[in-house]
Amino acid sequence: MSKVISVEDFRKKATRIITIPGFTDDECFEVMIKSVSVTDMLVNGKLPNSLKKIVSDMFKSNDPKLSKDGEFNGDTMEMLEDPDKLKELMNMMKVIAKEALVEPKFEDIEDVITTEQIQKIFEQASGSVNKVIPNNEE
Repeated sequence: MSKVISVEDFRKKATRIITIPGFTDDECFEVMIKSVSVTDMLVNGKLPNSLKKIVSDMFKSNDPKLSKDGEFNGDTMEMLEDPDKLKELMNMMKVIAKEALVEPKFEDIEDVITTEQIQKIFEQASGSVNKVIPNNEE
């Protein structure tokens, strides 16, 4: 007979500590994050309307901008060369990093966090590309 997990243990398992780049090449920090689902954020109204188009463009199930192995395809490379699209993508990463960061809180470090740090949190919190691309079989 298995033991039912306690609320405390369940909450501990919902978060994890990751290492992100520091402010110099030889520096790293540990932060606590929780996993974030872009789909859940959309459903729960946590993704601003201004970012819904970029999510839709990036994760169309019949034409993903990222391949199944996580590599950018040609369409994404074109998107990254467009300053407006790049700004939208960065805003989406910030929204997800804000949702994911448990400790420290994003709001407490928002004025000093670097793009590289945000990207690492985004990658770790959103999981593999396959987890955020809608699956027609479900």
